[in-house]
Amino acid sequence: AGQVGAYGYTVYASTKWALRGFAETLHAELIRWKPNVSIQVAFPIDTDTPGYESEKETMPEITKKLNANAGLARPEDTAQAMVASAF
Repeated sequence: AGQVGAYGYTVYASTKWALRGFAETLHAELIRWKPNVSIQVAFPIDTDTPGYESEKETMPEITKKLNANAGLARPEDTAQAMVASAF
């Protein structure tokens, strides 16, 4: 939902697009004066967390079906991938 519009994620997607725009703009402003500073925004796949369990309570049925084939990541794998890609 952070890269494309997905059914059932109107509010969620808009916040992710805002973060992406913020990061791109911040990068554009910093590149001239701080060329060694990197900006990173992570858009991890669905991750098995209490927040995701709570989200499923209000998730539309069609969205649950769309998500069913994507799988669910373990939190430790998601965290490790995010940290590894930051360095």
